[in-house]
Amino acid sequence: MQPKVSIIVLNWNNWEDTIECLESLYRINYDKYNVIMVDNGSDDDSVARIREYAQGKLEIESEFFKFNKENKPLVYVEFDEDQYPENVPPKFDKTLIIIKNKENYGFAEGNNVGIRYALQHLQPDYIEILNNDIVVEENYLKEMIKVIDKNPEIGMVGPKIYFYDYKGKKDVQTALGGYINWWIYPGYNYLEEKIKTNAPVELDWVTGASLLFRSDLEDPYLSKDFFFGAEDIDLSLRVKEAGYKIYLVPTAEIWHKISLSRYKKFNNLYKRFKNTIKSHLTLVRKHKKAYPLYYILYGVEMIFIYGKKLVKGRY
Repeated sequence: MQPKVSIIVLNWNNWEDTIECLESLYRINYDKYNVIMVDNGSDDDSVARIREYAQGKLEIESEFFKFNKENKPLVYVEFDEDQYPENVPPKFDKTLIIIKNKENYGFAEGNNVGIRYALQHLQPDYIEILNNDIVVEENYLKEMIKVIDKNPEIGMVGPKIYFYDYKGKKDVQTALGGYINWWIYPGYNYLEEKIKTNAPVELDWVTGASLLFRSDLEDPYLSKDFFFGAEDIDLSLRVKEAGYKIYLVPTAEIWHKISLSRYKKFNNLYKRFKNTIKSHLTLVRKHKKAYPLYYILYGVEMIFIYGKKLVKGRY
């Protein structure tokens, strides 16, 4: 019997990508799941357009698949945050649950609304946080479940991630996760080599583009100390600190458009720079008691790292 999974997709003024993501999700080879689409206070017509998609009135074009008319209309429910109807059963039959936040709470708390609803009302075995600017391969969820469900020592897994489009190519790997090295700013390192094996790879953290974790974690929520950036690494570290292992599952594949929400919210050089530094310093403060010493070290390192980027206009 398949484990039950709740997949959380956060939308903010980006219904076109969200609909493409949802359509890819409703083509996967897995049965026991539902999708919690949390709208993070959009001020465009996102909810209306996503509703039209669920009703089968709005088609989506994609380079990765053809629109499936046969599974429409989708079974869906829609309600405002904190006004959850009493009569919504904990179904895992591909139901689409639309939760409308009153405002933009950021990536962390926006997703937490979905996590909280899943834990309190649905009782899934696993929860996945999935960025809305992603297209998934049909077997991606089945492959991740296959790895995490057979080993109780694993608390979190992530898939292999490709660029949605890298100069016309669809097979170029992007950020997959990596390892921790607190001595080198920002304290975490991305995998530099490309994954060529199909065997699961143990890591210190996997990227928040797709995080699948056990629903019975003591603290499964993204930290509100972060508005956007490093929440995924912080959660990964807390999973490891709780005694679990984290794995990348190369046979699970997704395609990512990369940081669309980040650049919408922080749409100039100064804002992106300020937010990135704040997130990095918050991460080390939360996980290292001697963080003031790391602040000094990182300050020296940042002079060289960001100085070069700012001069070249690359950040």
